[in-house]
Amino acid sequence: MDILKTIEKKAKQKPVKVVICEGWDERCIEATGTILKENLAQIVLLGDAETIARKAKALKADISKAEIVDYKKSDLRKEFIEKLVEVRKHKGMTREEAHKLIEDENYFACLYALCGYADAVAGSKICSTAALMRPVLQILREQGKLVSEVSLVHMKGKTYFMSDLSLNITPTAEDLGSITLNAIDVVRMFEIEPKAALLSFSTKGSGGNTPQTELIREAVAIVKKKDKTAAIIKTMMLNIISLFVIPNLFRNLTNILQF
Repeated sequence: MDILKTIEKKAKQKPVKVVICEGWDERCIEATGTILKENLAQIVLLGDAETIARKAKALKADISKAEIVDYKKSDLRKEFIEKLVEVRKHKGMTREEAHKLIEDENYFACLYALCGYADAVAGSKICSTAALMRPVLQILREQGKLVSEVSLVHMKGKTYFMSDLSLNITPTAEDLGSITLNAIDVVRMFEIEPKAALLSFSTKGSGGNTPQTELIREAVAIVKKKDKTAAIIKTMMLNIISLFVIPNLFRNLTNILQF
């Protein structure tokens, strides 16, 4: 199955509005031109309109259907300040602090989505992942819910999903179960049968009964109990996975993997 065609089909079935934090970035402008040409989504670019238009012209990118919002001058700032104070009042957020935070494109974009002006936020082309995820977790996170990421790798006609690579540093067995179940749901969304393998120090329990291996086993049991239809390849060592599942993925990037 061509994963890109699946994504395009689903995007056209249910068009959404995406606000792009760093709308002045050339890569974001080029991508916007492609997305609008294919009618895959509505796009809102944050940034100075003149700067964005000048860059789009130089890139020969048609972004005429995109909405451009100057987050430094927008009339929405007052509404967003009040909303941020409301959302973060349990942390003692003041209007003065909120005023400073919405000067940041990532905070502005998250509030733009929270207040219903967009369906999704895209960013981190220039800034660090942490700079984007901080306001995402503070503003868009559903209270009491664990947030995890799912990364997609498509190569040699095959698609792999990896979770969680950066958000949850020391997850519990319950956390790992939730992360795996979330990844399974994401895979199904792409009309692919999920087959999950949990990374461990051992393959199928061969590593004994250490706290780390027991944690993985507990997570597998949680997933199997909550989703009886998903295929679970129990536990697997990374070197086995890299040899049989994703060869060459790390070869040109690093020669040491530390966990």
